[in-house]
Amino acid sequence: QNAYTPKLSSNTQENIMVLTNGERGKHQELLQKNDKECDEVLEIKQIEFEQRLIIQRMVHLEVEKERLKNLLNALKSLGSDDDDDDDQCVQTN
Repeated sequence: QNAYTPKLSSNTQENIMVLTNGERGKHQELLQKNDKECDEVLEIKQIEFEQRLIIQRMVHLEVEKERLKNLLNALKSLGSDDDDDDDQCVQTN
C-alpha cells in the first residue's frame, strides 16, 4: 500500500467480504435478468426487421401485380383490335 491508501482493519475487510458474498447472489440474479431482457430486446428487433422485410415484399408484389394487370389489359386490347381487323378482313373478302 502507498502512503495515500488508508490501511483497512481486518474487521473492515471482513465486512466488505461479507457484504460482497451476501450481494453475490443478487448480483448474479440481476445479471441473468439483464441478459434475458437483452435477449428479448434482440428478439423483438429481429421480429421487427423480418416484419419490415415482409411488408417490403408485399408492396413489391402488389406493384408487380398491378404491372401484370396492366400488361394483361394491354394484351387483351391488342387481341380485341386484332379481332376487329380479322372481322374487317372477312367482311371485305
